[in-house]
Amino acid sequence: MKIWHHAMAPTISIIEFEAGDDLPERFSVHNSLAFAMYGTEIEPMILLNGAIRDEEWFTNDHLDAIIAHELGHIRCNTENEERAEHYGMALLIDGDRIPAYKLLNDRGVCPQNMLVTPLESWTI
Repeated sequence: MKIWHHAMAPTISIIEFEAGDDLPERFSVHNSLAFAMYGTEIEPMILLNGAIRDEEWFTNDHLDAIIAHELGHIRCNTENEERAEHYGMALLIDGDRIPAYKLLNDRGVCPQNMLVTPLESWTI
């Protein structure tokens, strides 16, 4: 397991589980690559299944998209996937990470061709 930070959220720890690490049950129950932990009793963090890095299709744009989506859960304090995705898309556009934005847009969690609210307009 390693702990690191991403440029999009330098104050949020990312805990990456590597081969041989015991993964939290939530990874298998929800078949997820990552999930956010947040709330009033806990420091916000993102847990990432590092095995994704071994996938043939994986790129740094995928990592940016995953982190942006999970940051949407944290920043918006929500379990709502569409809201987290919308925030993540706005974050990626704001950071000029267009290929990662396109990955989220193409996933279809938010309606296609949805107008993305500029990051500075978000009230959280």
